[in-house]
Amino acid sequence: MRKLKRTCEYSIACLMVFCLLLTFNACSDSGVSSRTGDATELSSTRFFDLKSYFEQEAERLSKSSKGIVKKINLDAKEEEQTLAAPDWEQEFRLFKNYDINRIAWVDKYSVDSTLQKNNNLFVTYTAEDEDLRVRELQIRFNQQKELTTIQMKTSTENPLYWLKEELVYYPNQGYSISSRQKVILMDETRTHIRSDFLK
Repeated sequence: MRKLKRTCEYSIACLMVFCLLLTFNACSDSGVSSRTGDATELSSTRFFDLKSYFEQEAERLSKSSKGIVKKINLDAKEEEQTLAAPDWEQEFRLFKNYDINRIAWVDKYSVDSTLQKNNNLFVTYTAEDEDLRVRELQIRFNQQKELTTIQMKTSTENPLYWLKEELVYYPNQGYSISSRQKVILMDETRTHIRSDFLK
């Protein structure tokens, strides 16, 4: 009975942390363009369009009937969930919230494109304004100009709390979200969420 109680308490704690992340994201400015995940589209827009990309990913994955195995680690305590029919719009909500394609930010990010020795292309957007929450966004393409990785780092701070996150997405594989946060009068919390797509 005590074990069941601890499991319930841990599940509630994980849910509270995840909801807190969503709340912080909804209340904070965030913020790149590819409607198909093709490197050739970068020339037609200023930034990579996270919102459109993940909307298309949600639609694609819904049609493919993929499930996920989600591992949630909260302060070194881990819980695993298997979702046969995930709500992909909800799964990608944090990523979509960090789209930086806003008119007011058109000159707020520097853009650097680096062609690796293996012909992989790395496109990196770096915030030039310290008040912007998305500090860095990197989009990686392979030799075939297919998107292989989306990685971003965020940071926000105010008198009530600070929050630092790293989000990574691998098409057809899964994603991870790592965060450190400190709320006034509370201990620092570390959370790591890893979701692997079921084949």
